Amino acid sequence: MQEGYSVLFRDGVVVEEPGKSYVGYVYANKGKIVAVGKGEPPDEYAFATYNINGKGRILTPGLICPLTSLTKHPSRFGGKEAETDEELYYAALMALQDLLLSGFTTVGTIESKVEPVVRAVVQAGIRAVIFVDSSAPGWKDQLRLLLNKWKGYEERIYAGVAALNGDEEAVKLARELGLPLVSPKEGIVLKEAEGIAKERGVVLLERGGVRTYGFLGSKTTNLMNVIRTLYYTGTGALEAFKAVTVNAAEVLGLEKVGKLKPGYYADMVVWDVSEPPGWTAGKGEPEEVIIATNPKVEAVIAAGEVVVDISQMLTIGAKDVKRARRLFGG
Repeated sequence: MQEGYSVLFRDGVVVEEPGKSYVGYVYANKGKIVAVGKGEPPDEYAFATYNINGKGRILTPGLICPLTSLTKHPSRFGGKEAETDEELYYAALMALQDLLLSGFTTVGTIESKVEPVVRAVVQAGIRAVIFVDSSAPGWKDQLRLLLNKWKGYEERIYAGVAALNGDEEAVKLARELGLPLVSPKEGIVLKEAEGIAKERGVVLLERGGVRTYGFLGSKTTNLMNVIRTLYYTGTGALEAFKAVTVNAAEVLGLEKVGKLKPGYYADMVVWDVSEPPGWTAGKGEPEEVIIATNPKVEAVIAAGEVVVDISQMLTIGAKDVKRARRLFGG
């Protein structure tokens, strides 16, 4: 986070949390939200480093994809599986590009090899919970590397354990270390989804009675597409939006994400509803507008840094995309 870097969104619709919205402002500085409110911002915030005119815009908390596998994310460049460190790095980087351009600022990912994925996360600027796959050879060494070298990096990288086969040793270790755990019976409980969600490769995640969704495998490219499908097949817009904000944060055990409140991390998305497809903004609640009309993601602020501006990636460039295309045969 750049020293003194500040962001001001003003004169637009602010979704402070699912079900609570108003026309107002949000001011963030040094990676944290400082103030939110209705109406005009105080004059002292006027000279922010990055000013956003909110007319025709909706500001929401950054979306959260609680579980996927970045290195197995469906590739636009073909079906080649990532194997080398370089391939794993670029597979993760391209997955992160897709997520950020769709408004996701936090991701939970199950991985067998840590270093290439963490490097991609750091470059992209996203927040990540990296669950080390206990079924992979050398998983304890990978977990040790994550804990000793990367855990807590700039308050953006978190460590966890994935015991998808119910490995008792992995479950016990996660419990002893106080790490988030994905397993069939304990911690973040992974279950099969139903209906159209199951067909898309989506999984159901539950923790303490709170439910959200993730996706594993190669049947979908974006969790938001699935959320929209669920909405069109009967799930309420507010419930669907909670699944990728407050519910996902609670399931992952992350504090200070999923809402726009003072003291929370400055993870925010600006949605442009000034023109089609978001032009129907005046005809529904902002959560429904975002899910139903699929408006353009104009800007993404992750950990207080602008990583998408005018719908263009700032942290992942054309050279990265070209290299990924060469590696994966696109």
